Amino acid sequence: MIHLGTRLSLAAGFVALGLFAGEAKAVFLVQVTETINAPIPKATTVGGSTVTLSSFISQPGDVDLTAVGSPIHLTYGATSVTSTTPVGSSDAFNIGYNYTLTFTHVGTGSTATLTGVTGTISGNVASNGSTLNNTYTGGPVTLPATIILDGRVISVRLDPYTPPGTPPDTNADFSVALFSPNSTPQVPPTVPEPTTMALMGVGGLLLIASRLRRRKATADLS
Repeated sequence: MIHLGTRLSLAAGFVALGLFAGEAKAVFLVQVTETINAPIPKATTVGGSTVTLSSFISQPGDVDLTAVGSPIHLTYGATSVTSTTPVGSSDAFNIGYNYTLTFTHVGTGSTATLTGVTGTISGNVASNGSTLNNTYTGGPVTLPATIILDGRVISVRLDPYTPPGTPPDTNADFSVALFSPNSTPQVPPTVPEPTTMALMGVGGLLLIASRLRRRKATADLS
């Protein structure tokens, strides 16, 4: 049978462990959006075909800076195609863009920016298909860039582009990978909050009291 003091001390211990677990992995939610250096959305029409570049705010993603090799991917733009150009003909496109990416820490509203993301959307579009593709001319394509958001250092790399298909079609094809710049996982030391320390102290006192009662009971029996 477990004495009341032992049960209370165990409960305090479990609560303290739960608080430690919650503090060890902090959620760092980030959103990304982009601004095209032109009216948004940017629609370009050639013949009977239209290609539209549009932006939107990504869903929040948790950037785990304690993990290595596990990037999160946030989408910030899309390409739409429509066409009435008949089969046998096509419309040629060569659309340049210049993006500024804004990263927002959801918890505080703090922001960081990445400029100079440039490229060209080129190819042919007709009612029966599209050969559009993207060529980056600037930005962290091969080597990652670094941003500092609320004091956190985050590596950023542009993801490969996936073009839209047969018109009408829209593909969310512009995205970035965010990941830790550290070569090895690092977990910052956790300093217990006052409530955690108090619970630990109470648990320790109850455990000591329980042991003293057991010793007294054993002495009385003998």
